[in-house]
Order: sequence, then structure tokens, then C-alpha cells
Amino acid sequence: MTFSEADSNSNFSIPVTADNVWTVRATAQSAATEAYLVPDAGIEIHYQTFTGPVDDAVITLKHATALINGQVADKSGNPISGVVLFANADFGQYDAMP
Repeated sequence: MTFSEADSNSNFSIPVTADNVWTVRATAQSAATEAYLVPDAGIEIHYQTFTGPVDDAVITLKHATALINGQVADKSGNPISGVVLFANADFGQYDAMP
């Protein structure tokens, strides 16, 4: 596992070991701060480094176009704090977190 950050032009460089298969994915937390959704686990693109570095890798995120707002309450209507919510779209292909 390794971490990297995209620059202001969306360029990134991730140092990895050769002779392997890597999955590159944006963290849901960092994508959510910019109103993007990340692909669900299992539909990401995998990159092979068996023949050397991978150039021009593209990670595609879907931009959120709406919000779901509300309140979490018990059956008596009392607010419940600290509940973590999760949503997905396009039949489970994209995940969103608050």
C-alpha cells in the first residue's frame, strides 16, 4: 500500500514495486471534500508493472450533482448523533460518504 496526492492539475506519481498488479483509487474522504464519488470496490482499474512504469494512468471520478439532507432519529423522533451514513449510486458502482 502506498499513498500519493494529485497536484493542482490532477497529475500524480506513485512509487511502487515492479512485477506486480496495482489498484489505484481515490479515498472516499478526499473525494467527498471536492464533491466527487469514487468507484465501488471491484470496478477500479488495475495497473500492471511487469514491464516497467505505467504512464498516462487515468483515475475517473464521478462528480456529485445532488445532495441528500435529513435527520437521523429514533422511532420517537428524537435525534441520534454520531451515526455514520453511506450511500451508493448507479446500481452500486459509486460510493459516497459524508
